[in-house]
Amino acid sequence: MSWRQDALRKRVFEAAEELLADRSFSDLSVTDICAAADISRQTFYRYFKDKYDILQWHFVTGVGQYLFEVGRTLNWHDATLLSIREIMDHKVIYMAAYQQSRGYQSISAFGHRAVRDNLVETLVTYKGVEISDSLDFQIRFFAEATLNVFTNWGKKGMNIPAEPFATYLCECVPHGLFKLLNKPSESVGEVG
Repeated sequence: MSWRQDALRKRVFEAAEELLADRSFSDLSVTDICAAADISRQTFYRYFKDKYDILQWHFVTGVGQYLFEVGRTLNWHDATLLSIREIMDHKVIYMAAYQQSRGYQSISAFGHRAVRDNLVETLVTYKGVEISDSLDFQIRFFAEATLNVFTNWGKKGMNIPAEPFATYLCECVPHGLFKLLNKPSESVGEVG
């Protein structure tokens, strides 16, 4: 992705975030986003499938830049804390999205899939771990539970500060999964 494409996506994200200061996510229209970002609908659809894709893009590039580094370059606590802070920095748009968090396109469903897939990739590619039935269950449990907790936290106004929230979440990671991924890899493909 070029810096221009990234800058345009960021401008669209910021326009949507600004519009959500006085409306719900369900009332947010692509037409309004395009007007606020000063782009055409054609340009919007060149970069995003729909308004949900805006938040999914930010989740991957903003929140994910930390969350997806668990076991790679960051330990559980640091990755979780940095991810929470990124969400809190964009509280308006995430709270609006969490309020309407239902269905396949919701940020919760997207986040669940992204976290689950990333944990599997990290374990297999970075740690050289074979995914057993037990480990698969732990990954699925963690992804589901974490995204439910994040959704409820967002719906309640993000009332738990970042540091204790990160600690609480890390205390709930299944022990086997935590042990495998808490220590960052030194290089890609390192077997832990």
